[in-house]
Amino acid sequence: MVLLREGICPGATAQLIQALRDQNIVTVVQLVSADIEDLAQKSSVSYKTLVAVRRVLLVQYSPFPSNGTDFYEELLASTAILSTGNQSSVKAVVIDSVSAVLSSVLGGHQLEGMSLMMQLARELKTMARELNVAVIVTNSVVQDPGGRGVKPALGRTWRYVPNVRVLLQRGTEGDDLQPVKRTATILKSSRQPTRRSTEFDITSCGTLTNRTTSSQHSAGDLDNTD
Repeated sequence: MVLLREGICPGATAQLIQALRDQNIVTVVQLVSADIEDLAQKSSVSYKTLVAVRRVLLVQYSPFPSNGTDFYEELLASTAILSTGNQSSVKAVVIDSVSAVLSSVLGGHQLEGMSLMMQLARELKTMARELNVAVIVTNSVVQDPGGRGVKPALGRTWRYVPNVRVLLQRGTEGDDLQPVKRTATILKSSRQPTRRSTEFDITSCGTLTNRTTSSQHSAGDLDNTD
């Protein structure tokens, strides 16, 4: 996020920047989003000056207009289809991870990210239905600004997309004799009871299931995981 500073654009004097900071306007986003007329009255800065500075900042820092269709076509063009050498029909499609796929296309610009994300979700559901394949999608986690640990990278909207949601958690580090314990918990399913979890290990022999238990995740945990 770009901070306002003296000389950032023509008209951005030290007096102007200080007046804006006195009104808790410290970034370009805050300035272009503010009510200029109200800001001019509170900061005693000329309305004409604020409008001129805002116009220049919009030209300097706004992304070029684009639409979700262009992003989606670019996504499809950059997707690699790797042959497994198996001549039988495909039974499952794995995307690991969908947030990484979307972020590489969006390049950090989220203006049409929601539209692209939902269009991708519709395409995946259509593929699963028409081709009769299972679509497995992983959603990475990011740091929660609210200080609640981590949260799903695609936010709350994506939680309504999958038919089945499974939370994968990694336990404490083990040693050579006792590998790291992992837990899979069902958060959403129309066929299986939710809040049920199972512990499993990943070894050289594959995945080994240990035991199944009832999960005690709080409502907040369930609302903030995918």
